[in-house]
Amino acid sequence: MSSIVFKSSEEEEDFNALLRRLSPGIADLTLRMMQTPPRTWEDAKSYRDEIVELNRIAQTDEEQGVLVFAFNAVMDQVAERGLVDEDSLEKLRAVRESDYKMMLTVQALIGDRIDPDRLDYATRREVEAGWLAADDDFRKLAAAGANVLGKSAHAPKRRNWLRRLFGKS
Repeated sequence: MSSIVFKSSEEEEDFNALLRRLSPGIADLTLRMMQTPPRTWEDAKSYRDEIVELNRIAQTDEEQGVLVFAFNAVMDQVAERGLVDEDSLEKLRAVRESDYKMMLTVQALIGDRIDPDRLDYATRREVEAGWLAADDDFRKLAAAGANVLGKSAHAPKRRNWLRRLFGKS
């Protein structure tokens, strides 16, 4: 990690502890992004595609938070480093917002259904982190859905073969 500069040994220890808690793919992505920031739009797009894919398989809230942070960092670097022209940057802003909200929606999935409580949690986490405005329509919709619907994606009741054999549910 010679190209990563930490402010203190505690910061370095915290970072290494985080990497150990993350799945190998997410830890690897985090290290690569810190060591080699995107230099071209193709680099940024490659990171973006990998982040979106890893978001689908993230197992913990911490992994999901790291991936949203990584996504926002990559998109910020595209703008700051001028990796796309002004016309493309305007289009990218709309795509970025769609991608971001799609990532939050994926994080709220249980099976193939969106759990309103999980979407509420994900959007609340993003408001607290400063990435999503508290008055954003998506946040309002998530909060209203959780308030009205509650947890919607209950696991199906499993019936074992003995119960089926004896006709009991």
